[in-house]
Amino acid sequence: MMELPKIMFISNGNDHKTQIKCIQQALEGGITWIQLRVKDWSEQEKENLAIAVQELCADYGAWLTINDDVDLALKILADGIHLGKNDMPIDKAKILCGDSMIVGATANSPDDIFEIYVHQPDYFGLGPLRFTETKKNLNPILGLEGYKKILETIREKKITIPIFAVGGVKYNDIDSLLEIGVYGFAISSAITQNTNPVTEAKKWVKKLN
Repeated sequence: MMELPKIMFISNGNDHKTQIKCIQQALEGGITWIQLRVKDWSEQEKENLAIAVQELCADYGAWLTINDDVDLALKILADGIHLGKNDMPIDKAKILCGDSMIVGATANSPDDIFEIYVHQPDYFGLGPLRFTETKKNLNPILGLEGYKKILETIREKKITIPIFAVGGVKYNDIDSLLEIGVYGFAISSAITQNTNPVTEAKKWVKKLN
């Protein structure tokens, strides 16, 4: 399997301009993997944004993953798809997307991971670490101890699929999460809520490279 970057930036914003702005800042900061996440937009609005973001990612040599929408990911030939627990089943997505597209899955517990693992996603987004305002209908908060227990449990089962920490992750969490076996980080507000998003992104990239 190809080596995945250690940082994925999850976009946010309620309109086209805000989405593009936050993605541009992440890319300028050196992040090379963007997850486009929009909720409750029309299909045309989502497609227009996805095409604009894809062009932006191409300019920076970055990957583009689409959140939830397999049809859109296939239509624009995105680099990947990320699926939540209530989205299309991973096995069906893997068949549709083939080997050329990265397929990621959301997990909140060892049982989630065991259930999905048989379908061989390329990574798990495990979380949330703590409360975050960027996601509605938040799963139970894991905290560092929750991550530690889950990672110990899946290691016992010899599961080696990369685990990305997601949900309220801050820069100061990096060392403790890497220490317990987290592979990488899916971040959003850690960048966008900083007074200088580009500088903050550069700090994350330098730390993880």
